[in-house]
Amino acid sequence: AAGLDGRGALPPTLREALMLRIEALSSEAQELLRLLAAGQRMDHELIEVASGIDPREVREALREAISSHIVTANENGFYGFRHALLREVVDDDLLPGEHAQLHRAIAQALADRLEREGGGGGAHRTAAIAHHYQAAGDQPEAFAASVRAAEASMAVQAHGEAGDLLDRAIELYHHVPEAETLANADRAELLSRAALARYYEGALPRAVALLEKAIELVDTEAEPRRAAVLYGWLERSLVHWGHSDEGESALEHALGLLPPDEVSPERAWLLTNRTKSLMLRSRFQEAVIAGREAMRLVQEAGDDESRAGIRNALGVALMGIGEEDEGTAMLWQAVEVSQGTALKQQLGTSYTNLSEGLHLAGRSEEGLAVALEGRAKTEASNRTQAWLSLQAVEILIDLGRLDEAEALMPRQDDRPAYGMYLTNLDLRRGELALLRGDHDTARTVLEEAGRVALRAGQPQYHGPHGALMGELLRREGDLDAARTAVDTAAPLLEGDTVRVARLAALGARIEAEAADRARDLGRAEEAAEAAMRAATHAEVAAAVIGPRSRIERAFAAEASAHAKRARGEDTATRLGEAIGLFEALGRPHPAATLRLILAEEQLRAGEREAAGRLGGEALESASAMGAHWLAGEARSFLGRARLPLPEGCDAQADAAIEAPDEDPFGLTPREREVLAMVAEGATNREVGERLYMAEKTASVHVSRILAKLDVRSRTEAAAVAHRHGLANAPEGV
Repeated sequence: AAGLDGRGALPPTLREALMLRIEALSSEAQELLRLLAAGQRMDHELIEVASGIDPREVREALREAISSHIVTANENGFYGFRHALLREVVDDDLLPGEHAQLHRAIAQALADRLEREGGGGGAHRTAAIAHHYQAAGDQPEAFAASVRAAEASMAVQAHGEAGDLLDRAIELYHHVPEAETLANADRAELLSRAALARYYEGALPRAVALLEKAIELVDTEAEPRRAAVLYGWLERSLVHWGHSDEGESALEHALGLLPPDEVSPERAWLLTNRTKSLMLRSRFQEAVIAGREAMRLVQEAGDDESRAGIRNALGVALMGIGEEDEGTAMLWQAVEVSQGTALKQQLGTSYTNLSEGLHLAGRSEEGLAVALEGRAKTEASNRTQAWLSLQAVEILIDLGRLDEAEALMPRQDDRPAYGMYLTNLDLRRGELALLRGDHDTARTVLEEAGRVALRAGQPQYHGPHGALMGELLRREGDLDAARTAVDTAAPLLEGDTVRVARLAALGARIEAEAADRARDLGRAEEAAEAAMRAATHAEVAAAVIGPRSRIERAFAAEASAHAKRARGEDTATRLGEAIGLFEALGRPHPAATLRLILAEEQLRAGEREAAGRLGGEALESASAMGAHWLAGEARSFLGRARLPLPEGCDAQADAAIEAPDEDPFGLTPREREVLAMVAEGATNREVGERLYMAEKTASVHVSRILAKLDVRSRTEAAAVAHRHGLANAPEGV
């Protein structure tokens, strides 16, 4: 009746019925209810001061309202209406002048209390003062109170509330006499404060818009340092939004506003930003050079944020070039500097960078412990807690602890999701969906991630996106598209050795499968070309190995094994080496994947016992992780090959396994004939024309064949047919 959405006006009959309960009270109680309708939630002292009623009469009026079941008192001593509809009726019944008078009285009472308590009371009380002055129509007081409340909100990490309060102040600025004096800040300063609030909230598009407006209001010749700082924050906002090129331009403009030899906090901070920008682009050698130069200036002129920030950026860069011990020590210093200050954001960033650095160095359990420690030390309102959660999720996924990763995964609606945070969230969701076998979700979130990742200029997003999208397309049998995904990401990863090696290993696997497919179809030239591309990927992976490259070495071994597969050579030794390296790193999923590939190779070589053992181990490992897609692949392999499932698996499925015969898949002679044509690349129409059947009938045969072979596509069916000697139609048919 009130408009379905709950925001419409009350029906007149209901309003009258509710007002009858109010009008039955004494005049003192009704006056108190009018005040409470404006204040909504008030303690006893505030009611006494704001109402101006004698304390004894206040007590009696409250007792009457409570006994009439109109007002309730909670355990914290606050009074409020028992039902929101009752408050709404009373509030709507207020005269315009009465409404303003009540709100002004509440605002003044709160302000007096705040002054008596020496400015204490926290962000909530200062925001309430601003709200009541606004409701009273007192624009100057509402403006000044909004600015004070925003400052208090920022101090307690309530960035969204601070942004809303500053938005209100900015709207009122031109309607208030002496606004600059009241706020002790000009409009550009208010815009920049609002931008920082939105930046820390994660609302990056709004932060960029506010900073651009602030920059327009600042005279760069008269105030170069002020303008330089604004451009510095614009760079940060653009980079986190995923516009790295624009961010780099803003940073260069900021540095150009200051003398190149100037010793100042502003220049120290901007040089810290430059080091971080180079680090984020994985230009680690350049970042180390820039960081060491900046460190001297930061130590001399920088503030605590710059001291922590330069250690963050330089520490990551040092680990990126293999200086693991120095980089780790530098990042721990960043944590210590941040802990000794109020730099909550910088503390979270320090923990995130240290965790990721340890993980990429192959010290994943240490990295996970750091991420969880940092997560515990940051507040839920702090945006870096969400980043730390995603960092922990990434490590848990690599460690094969998928249920824990899923439980820790932030929801997309937990906080504003823009730019690089949204990309990071989508990559983690996409990777988990791939492992679970939910390919529809994986495609949706990876496509969303790609729209930002490919313009971000940051290998930490290019690499995973290319690898995950390439894997999805490989599973779907679209090797050309999978190759394109890898080739698109590869040029963007220079310097990021772990992600280079990971992508190269996937590229080599794609080419090995392409070579197998070409050989199955008798296309020797295509097979040779695929083998050459696989060899190139293996060379790329091998080239990034350094003295401490634990993860790179594992991916390089995998890439080398795939290159040998692509050439049709024996891969057992190289696959075994890669499996051992991944197991030593505590990464069970790639180890199980390679076991399954080795099992297929062993089956092709006639080593059925070894194939069964390896396939069973892959199945057990995948099942333990909850990697449903890989478990399904392993089970499918064992079923196709008529090999026993590991102990504890489906006994009925075990009983159905029989020794292989000429056709172990239960295909009828007609289906064998159709399969032979599918293996040659014939379409359903061509099958129908050559076998004198309708195209629809041919389609039904193909669907049954795919089901019996337990494969997902015609290309997979063709590969199985060739490898198991089913590519030729049975004699006599």
